Amino acid sequence: PKDNQVFFNSSNFVQWVRKYEENKRAVMGKIANAKQEQETLEEPSEEVLKLQAINIANMYADQLSKSKSVGETFKWAGGLNHLYDYAKKFKLLVMTEEQRAKLIAKFKDKFDNEAEFVAACKTQAYKDFIISLVDFNARFDENGNYL
Repeated sequence: PKDNQVFFNSSNFVQWVRKYEENKRAVMGKIANAKQEQETLEEPSEEVLKLQAINIANMYADQLSKSKSVGETFKWAGGLNHLYDYAKKFKLLVMTEEQRAKLIAKFKDKFDNEAEFVAACKTQAYKDFIISLVDFNARFDENGNYL
């Protein structure tokens, strides 16, 4: 027990403060560099975003089709509600009012939180969209037209 004792005196205190300041400067420098690197990243263009939305939809449709053909359960990734936003923005996914009403009816009593409700509806809409691509054996070309 005596070996673990730390003696507090002014010399130790000064050393501790200096060490703290050195470490703080190093960490703050890393944070500043990371912030600067992050700021230099450019926003992708609309064309790039559209192509990514198309490629992701085609990829999901291919993977779902493959898993169905071998009898496996398909595992959806998270963030489908965001993919819904892009698919809708680039007019890949178009919903009828009837489809929209069915989704609202399906989820309206399951969530108290509005944001969770909206995310669940968007997620299910995106899943339905991908399932319809598989069912009709449809995919998109690089312009967003059905092949």
